[in-house]
Amino acid sequence: MKLQGEVLKRFRDTKNNNKIYAPKGTKDVEKYTGEETTYPHIFVAEKTRYEELEAKGYVGKGRIVSEKKSYKIEEE
Repeated sequence: MKLQGEVLKRFRDTKNNNKIYAPKGTKDVEKYTGEETTYPHIFVAEKTRYEELEAKGYVGKGRIVSEKKSYKIEEE
């Protein structure tokens, strides 16, 4: 089961290629080029991983992500 929720504090997810998550509206501006970088503000993870980060205060209360299953009907 997966949970998703809003990011409260900026963090680097070491279990996902060091991807950076930050609260909504956070932007970094490159000093020399002026290029803006925005980060995802919604975090999705397995229940145990999500609850671990929630206990540390990095993410808010999680909601269950509904997984949609696709069925394909094969004709003979």
